[in-house]
Amino acid sequence: MEADLDGVVWDYEDVQPDYIPQLTINSDLSFDGLGACNGFSGYYTYDAEQNTLTPNSFVQSLAVCDTSGEINLENLFLTKYQPIQVIPSP
Repeated sequence: MEADLDGVVWDYEDVQPDYIPQLTINSDLSFDGLGACNGFSGYYTYDAEQNTLTPNSFVQSLAVCDTSGEINLENLFLTKYQPIQVIPSP
């Protein structure tokens, strides 16, 4: 299975207020991103049998968010880091 993930950026737009957190997954399966007020990074492990990426080595900065909207977004966005299904590139 091969998927071209190098430099792919996924924006998560279904959150309010209008912050757009970001996740970038690199070809070595390292990832980094930005929530509303904190950056994060780590590595994914690929499971060929389940065709999933599972995050591990997750590290997050600990900046204090200024508003309840930022806090809510960070809680929503950062709890989404669970195994994700991989869709192969055409």
